[in-house]
Amino acid sequence: MRSILLAFGVLIPLAVSACALGGAETKATETPARAGTAEASTAPATSGAEPQTDVFVRTCDTNVYGTLDPHSWQKRSIIAGPLAFWYADEYARGPASMIAPIPGRSGRYQGLKLLVLVRPGAVATVIVPESERRDVALLYNPAEWNDRNAYRIKDGESAVTFEACEKGETIGTGGPLNEMTQFNGSFLVAGVRCVPLEVLVPEESRAIRVTLSFGAGRCA
Repeated sequence: MRSILLAFGVLIPLAVSACALGGAETKATETPARAGTAEASTAPATSGAEPQTDVFVRTCDTNVYGTLDPHSWQKRSIIAGPLAFWYADEYARGPASMIAPIPGRSGRYQGLKLLVLVRPGAVATVIVPESERRDVALLYNPAEWNDRNAYRIKDGESAVTFEACEKGETIGTGGPLNEMTQFNGSFLVAGVRCVPLEVLVPEESRAIRVTLSFGAGRCA
C-alpha cells in the first residue's frame, strides 16, 4: 500500500495495518512486521522529566515496515535524538477543521496519523507534559484503535516507550533510514495548537524537548 500523503480536510480512518505519513515522493508498503503485542509497564521518572506511571510500551515485535524515500525527510520531520516524527510538518499547515471535534460527535477527535521512527537498538519514551494532557494524547496502542477514527482525548496515552529492533532485525532496505524501526499510530489533538513534548533516552540525563505544530504554522 502506498504511503499516505496528507490531504487536508480528509483523513483516512486509522486501522491496524500501518500507513506512513509522508510527502508525495514517499513510497511505502506498510505491513505489520510481526504478530507480537505491545504492552504496558510502569517506568521510573528520569532527571528533567515529570514523574510518570503507566507508560505504554511498543516493542520491536509490534513494528511495521515499508520502504521510505529519504528525500528531504530530515527537513520535514521532527527529530529528537534517536527518534523521529516522520514528516510531522505536514500537520503544521492543516486547517482548523482537521483538528476540530468531529461534527455530531461532541468531544471526539480524529486520530492524526504520525509514523515514529527509532534508530536500531535505541529506546525512547515520548511524554505529553501534564499541562497539555487535557488537550493532547498519543494513540500508539493498537488495542485502542477503532474503524470510526473517533476518539476522546482520554482514550490515548500520555507516555509511550518505543523499543527499536536491533540492526538486521527489520526488513527495510535502502540505507540507514529504512533500517530504523517504524511504529504506526496517531496523535489526538483538541484544536489548533503547538504541542510541546519530552523525549527520554537512556543516554541523556535530561529530556529532549521538541514541539509539533497542529494547524498552528511555525511554532517558536
